[in-house]
Amino acid sequence: MIEVRRKRHENELHEKYMQLYHNEQCYEELMQSLEEAYQNRPAELRRLDNKREKEPNWYRNRNMLGITMYPKLFAGGIKRCDRAFGLFV
Repeated sequence: MIEVRRKRHENELHEKYMQLYHNEQCYEELMQSLEEAYQNRPAELRRLDNKREKEPNWYRNRNMLGITMYPKLFAGGIKRCDRAFGLFV
């Protein structure tokens, strides 16, 4: 599946990467790292990837909940968030 995704987004990803970093070798290393990470991904997460690939707006489902936090502004830092909420036990 990673090959299909890469082919679908290759031109845009390559263009944007090169605009930022101007380094073809690093781009290829990034692509290799992504391939290796995907190969090492647990089967359960790969199944989830496949399911989400078939339903590209999965994150808009009314059953989904998301949050963005800025711990430094919210509680003075990540350690204080942990003490306050026990998030990273």
